[in-house]
Amino acid sequence: MGRACSSSSSQVSAATTAGVASPARADGPRQHHGLYLRVGLGPGLALGTAHPDAGPRGAVRGPAVSTELAVGVTVRPGLVVGAGTFPMIAIGPSYDGTDVGSHHVSATGPFVDYYVDPQRGLHVQGGVLLAAGYRGGTDAVGAAFGLGLGASVGVGYDRWVGRRLSVGALARVTHYRLGLNGDDAGADGTVALTAPSLLLTLTFNGRK
Repeated sequence: MGRACSSSSSQVSAATTAGVASPARADGPRQHHGLYLRVGLGPGLALGTAHPDAGPRGAVRGPAVSTELAVGVTVRPGLVVGAGTFPMIAIGPSYDGTDVGSHHVSATGPFVDYYVDPQRGLHVQGGVLLAAGYRGGTDAVGAAFGLGLGASVGVGYDRWVGRRLSVGALARVTHYRLGLNGDDAGADGTVALTAPSLLLTLTFNGRK
């Protein structure tokens, strides 16, 4: 009888242990899966060329701040498809040394983000964009607004800080090409901007 009681106790203990351990196994390892939400912010540069309708082409250069807001879902392990906005603010850029006022560019479109290993942080992303931009203007060059196209590519690494939350760094290059129109003489033209940047990112992944 003692052996029977001992056997029963062992079975109860094993069942209890299995019951406690099973939720952890069911939950599985952390991975980039399901709903995807990312925000990012970081410094960068605005580099490019300006092509005024009246006048010679000029080089564009200045510091910039880049941001990112992206929402998507995983369509297969590690592969995210979604839509996002990838704006840039160029702070006081110059055209061949002439101050032309800040540039605000908003660019929105579809993107993909691929994690080499869904449980780890290395990822590459890219997107095609519709862009809208505004040049603040100065006494030398008038204010202008324009529409255009863009594209963005980046590589980054995330580190888990919670069950579904990760922080990381993203090296991103975004290109914008805008046709600008303004009221002042000499304000019209085309500007092409390339914005390399380094963003601090926060990513949420909700499991399906």
